[in-house]
Amino acid sequence: MPSPGVAPCHPSPISTTVYITSPSENFKVELLKDSVVTNELGKFSINLPVGDYSLFLKDGKDVVCSEMRCNTGCLCSPLEIVRDSTTRISTNLDHASW
Repeated sequence: MPSPGVAPCHPSPISTTVYITSPSENFKVELLKDSVVTNELGKFSINLPVGDYSLFLKDGKDVVCSEMRCNTGCLCSPLEIVRDSTTRISTNLDHASW
C-alpha cells in the first residue's frame, strides 16, 4: 500500500531482453535456447521448437524470474510450445516498493 497522500505507481512498458531456457528454477547460460529483445512496448515474437521452456527477463545487470511455479519441482515461468499454435505470454518486472 502506498504512503498516505502518495499516488500508486502505474505500470509502464519497457524494452528488455527475454531469455528462453530449458525448464529451470534458475537462469543458467548453459541452458539457454534463444533470446529476443522486446520493443519499447515490451512486445516480442520468437519461433521455438515444440517443447517445454522457462522464461527469464533481463533486469538491469540481472536476469530474473518473474513467476515461479512449484508443482513437482520449482520452475521459472514455465511455458509449453505446441505444434501449429501461438503461445501468448504476459509477464512483468515489478520494482514497486511500499
